[in-house]
Amino acid sequence: MVIAIGLVQVYPITLAQAIDTETVEIKQSLEGIEGLLQESSQVNLKSDQDSAGIVKTNNSTIDIPKNPDEAVNIKAGGASINIMLPELDKPQEGAIIAKGVVAYASESDFSNTVQANNDGSVRMTTIIDNPDAPTEYEYKVDLPAGGKIELQSDGSAVLYDNSNTAISIIGKPWAKDANGKEVKTWFSTDGLTLIQHVEHNVPGVVYPVVADPTWSEIQYCALPWNTNACRLASGSIRKEAENVALSIHRQYGWSLSNGGADAVRHCYWSGRMVQVIGAKHSYEIGTRHESGSSGIYRNMDLHNNAVGRVIGAWSGSTNFLRERCVSGVQSKLLIWY
Repeated sequence: MVIAIGLVQVYPITLAQAIDTETVEIKQSLEGIEGLLQESSQVNLKSDQDSAGIVKTNNSTIDIPKNPDEAVNIKAGGASINIMLPELDKPQEGAIIAKGVVAYASESDFSNTVQANNDGSVRMTTIIDNPDAPTEYEYKVDLPAGGKIELQSDGSAVLYDNSNTAISIIGKPWAKDANGKEVKTWFSTDGLTLIQHVEHNVPGVVYPVVADPTWSEIQYCALPWNTNACRLASGSIRKEAENVALSIHRQYGWSLSNGGADAVRHCYWSGRMVQVIGAKHSYEIGTRHESGSSGIYRNMDLHNNAVGRVIGAWSGSTNFLRERCVSGVQSKLLIWY
């Protein structure tokens, strides 16, 4: 239909055209985050009648549904978890917009994407269009009876099954505006739903805002021969590292947030994992833990982890590890901001 108004002809935009425009804009928003789409550049999704994208490896299957009201399913080893994306208003079916990435267009002030990454992690991204969009985004998780979500002191979260074994770690969330500026974001939980809070409706924020929780270590930790290492790494070893960092903060006044005490925490955690569960587990768990972060902070944490692994391999002494991590901050061998 063409509507004539005076000498001007107005061609109404069809729903299909509107959806195509939005998916293009979603992809452009993801492209604006340096390196983000490269993280799934080796993933080839396959579609079927019910799934917008499926990817299988030797140890896992990630099933991203066409129906936006259905859960993303991740199976690895003996574990299977279903994660519901934040609820959209009149959402369209999921569509592949880039390698490893499915997007859900809608009439909401935000949209959802799911990205299956090269390393087996799954990124669930919210694209926030304007200040009227919500500031809270809920991810409902179907956990085994007795399972739970727990927040960690570094801002990340851990999913536990009913035997208190870690089955996934969700890295500390991040959010960036259209200029690449960091936007304040954090997690909260009631034990079964993970909520990402994004403080985007403040002066200076340029839209769209891209916000990310990344679900990692599912493939690794779900394998029976890795579960005990993951339990120790996310439990007693992590707690020990957090206590060391807190004592360093009190002793030296170094910051626990990307500062000297945080650098010690990464160094000590990584080194202590080497001492208790071995270098391979330390590398695999530590590296996967950072899959949700990006930019200089990801590089910083990966570097401090690597230094910790070297120190942990030198000696089984916790005092030696603590002292060397502290001296690493003082000598600037460790990185912090």
